[in-house]
Amino acid sequence: PGARGGRDYFEPVGMREAFRRFWSNYVDFSGRSNRGEYWWAVLAPILLSIVVSIVDMALFGVGSEMQPLSALLSLATLLPSLSLAVRRLHDIDRTGWWILAPLGLVVLGFLFLIPMMSQMGTGIGPSFPVGATVSFVAAFAMGVVLFVWYC
Repeated sequence: PGARGGRDYFEPVGMREAFRRFWSNYVDFSGRSNRGEYWWAVLAPILLSIVVSIVDMALFGVGSEMQPLSALLSLATLLPSLSLAVRRLHDIDRTGWWILAPLGLVVLGFLFLIPMMSQMGTGIGPSFPVGATVSFVAAFAMGVVLFVWYC
């Protein structure tokens, strides 16, 4: 706790200030982000992506698969979003490595599927991918846990 950017850490921030901090702390995975700063900074890119999607549809057509502006926005906000999530976890005294838990569980689920896929059509092996299903359900559950922590 303490001052951050000339402002008190516990002082509520609005969307403009949260979005400014979102970009100014682009790859800062240290420090903390309070709940208000986190949710305002999450909302701003969502609103921006809606506007960019509308522009993509206007430029490239409604049914077009080509959405380069949306792709660029997603790419540009990837690192700041990860760093924001890590700083939010730091605020509740959790390590930022927790954001990798769902990804690790999904990778584990796919590893369970590889042997099953190689034996498809041979009549050998399990007919239902239990290990993969458990991993994917656990990844979803971990995503819910992260969401609760962000709240």
